[in-house]
Order: sequence, then C-alpha cells, then structure tokens
Amino acid sequence: MKREMQIIQSEFLIKTLEELTTQIDYGHTASAKIEGTGPKFLRITDIQEGQVDWETVPTCECDPDKQEKYRLEAGDIVFARTGATTGKTFLVDDCPESTVFASYLIRIRPSKEILSEYLAYFFQSSWYWHQISMRATGSAQPGVNATKLKLLKIPVPSLSQQERIVAILDDVFAAIASATANVKKNLTNAQEVFESELNRVFSEKGEGWQVKTLDQICEIARGGSPRPIKQYLTDDPDGINWIKISDATASTKYIYSTKQKIKQEGAKRSRVVKEGDFLLSNSMSFGRPYIMKTSGCIHDGWLVLRDKSGVFNQDYLYHFLGSNAAYHQFDSRASGSTVRNLNINLVSSVEVPVPPINKQEEIVVRLDTLLAKKQALLDLYERKLEVLNELKQSILSNAFTGDFYTDKKDIKPVTSEEGL
Repeated sequence: MKREMQIIQSEFLIKTLEELTTQIDYGHTASAKIEGTGPKFLRITDIQEGQVDWETVPTCECDPDKQEKYRLEAGDIVFARTGATTGKTFLVDDCPESTVFASYLIRIRPSKEILSEYLAYFFQSSWYWHQISMRATGSAQPGVNATKLKLLKIPVPSLSQQERIVAILDDVFAAIASATANVKKNLTNAQEVFESELNRVFSEKGEGWQVKTLDQICEIARGGSPRPIKQYLTDDPDGINWIKISDATASTKYIYSTKQKIKQEGAKRSRVVKEGDFLLSNSMSFGRPYIMKTSGCIHDGWLVLRDKSGVFNQDYLYHFLGSNAAYHQFDSRASGSTVRNLNINLVSSVEVPVPPINKQEEIVVRLDTLLAKKQALLDLYERKLEVLNELKQSILSNAFTGDFYTDKKDIKPVTSEEGL
C-alpha cells in the first residue's frame, strides 16, 4: 500500500476531498415512514450491492424550509459514516425529485474540478479503503466523521483523463458485472439441482416406507448454558468442547471440535452431547442439522436429537433433516415473527419418511455423490467470484496510479466467467 501511494503521488496531483467538493454535509434526523406523504428518506440500509430500489425507500417528516438543505441530486455521493458499513458509498445518478438523506450518511457534492463518476470509482479502490481504515475510530461502532472525511487524499488527473478513466472502467466493470452474474447464476443452479433431487427422494415414497414422527424415533432435548458462562470457560485445550451456533456454517455437516472449551464444573450444569447425536439450530438458521463427531456441551441455541429407534442410517436422517420436506415442517411450526424459534414440542410432531434400511443406504450413496459434486462446483464458483473481485481491485489500482490503459481497445473484454 505504501508503494501504491508513492506511485499515485508521483503520477497525479494530490488534493484533499475538501478541496474537491462544494459541500460535505450530515443528513436529516427523522424517523422513517413506510406509509404517508413526505420526501423519500435514503438510509444506509437502502443501499444494497451498490444499488437503491427507490420504490422501497420510505418517506419521512421534513419541514419544507429544510428540504432544500438535505435534498439529493444527480452527481451527489453519500457516505456511510458509522457502523459495520463505514466507508460504503453510493453515487446518486437519479432519484425522485423530493429525496433527502438520513443522518448516518454524509453527502459529498463534488466541485467542477472532479467528475462524480471518477470520484465514485476511487471510493472503491484499495487506497481509499486504506485511508478509511486508518481514520475510523471506535471498536464496537467504528466511524469516520465529516472532519476526517475532508482529509482524504484523492489523485486528480485532468478532466479529460478522468473522462477516459471513467469510460474504460464503465466498460470493464460492466463486463465483470455480467461475468459475476453468470457465476452467481451457476451457483444457484448447482444448489437447485441438489435440492431438487433431495426433494424428489423424500416425496416419492415406495414399497415398505413408513411415516413416523421425530419424537417416535429420537430423544429430543434442549441445550443448556451454565450461568454466567464466562465463569466456566477455559483456555485449557484439553477442556470439554463448548459448542455454539457459530461453530457450524452452512457447509458444515460434522462438528469435530470447537475453539472454546468449558470446565468440568460447567459441563455438570450444561446439556452434554455425544458422538452420533444430531444438533438442530433452534433460532438462527433454525432447523439446520449437524452430526456430532465428538462429545461436548451445547449452548441453549441448540436442540439435540438422539436416535432411539435403531432403524435409521445416520446419513439418511441427516439428509432428510436438511431437505425442504423437513424445513417446511419446521417453518410451519416455528414461533415468533421477527426471530423464528423452534422448541421440543414444535419439533416432536415433524413427520419423517422411513424406508427399509437397505433403501436408506442406496439413497445415501446417491445423495452423497451428488452432494460431493455440488460442493466441488460451489468451491469452483466461489473461487471464480474471488478472481473477479481481485480483477476489479487490480484494475482500480492501475486506474489511480497512472499505470493505466491509454485506449479502450487495449482492454481484453470479460464476457463470462469461463477461462478465469
């Protein structure tokens, strides 16, 4: 980064953001309204993946004499000044006529010396983010205020150079966006192929299949945390596994170990699980199954299922619990509107299709093979997304160090994700 900054400073005139703007202002403090009249009220949360759906942006109360002060217009750039999104920016290229911006945003109105589009691209570069990280304060809620924002250093070529850089970046980024969309579509397709087969397996019941409820085939219990939990945690690597929801991810099937450990006296006050038990998250991503490959104690965000019937292939039950056939039952039983929750009584009545054991084994082989293929594709496409993102950053780095294409014909177009 230091070398990049030296190159920038040697190639371009460097100015502060304050020198390149006519206004840097805090937004309007008000409550958003889903219904009613008033100006549109742009907030940080309305900006998603560099886009704003103006139809869904709420309104707010704003005195007519203040609307002009906070009104957004084409060419303005808004900056998120606090929280996890600190530094996130959005170029307003079009917006409803009466639109104001919220107080957690800062509006930047560029002067005639710099193009809004050029500045917006710079706000995606590594040098920009390096400056933001150096200026952000606060640990729980990091932030950058207007005073610090004004001190940002911006490389400023001539307007004709800015226009050429913007034109090149527009073309290249449009191609990268198209390639990214193709990769994401392939990611979705890979997931849907597996889910389609999973759903077909559990909807087409054959000869000898039975239907049983979860409480008929499993012992079901809720996790339990000793209080206060910090008192029982230990740095001893030989301590007992303390299993939290965060120890599992969407791609996790087995839980082998955990980073955090709990003392023996804490384990006596907790729900103990053993190898072979199933864990179901009962709140976040509720209903998602995991198989224990170790023993330990579980947080009260879990439900534990222990096979008591002896008629199940472990992997068969795992695949069923991860299917839409199971999820729809969990979803229809879950309580709560904002935060969905499961409990023992709700889970007990979930119906499970039970084929003969030899049929279960056939199903597992088929689904495991398909799952392995799906995961290989997901890994491939995730890597392609990383490559596309790295390509964007490489191009941006070149754009703002003076080491850039002199003509658009020099650019090799990116038309799809193939060949990356």
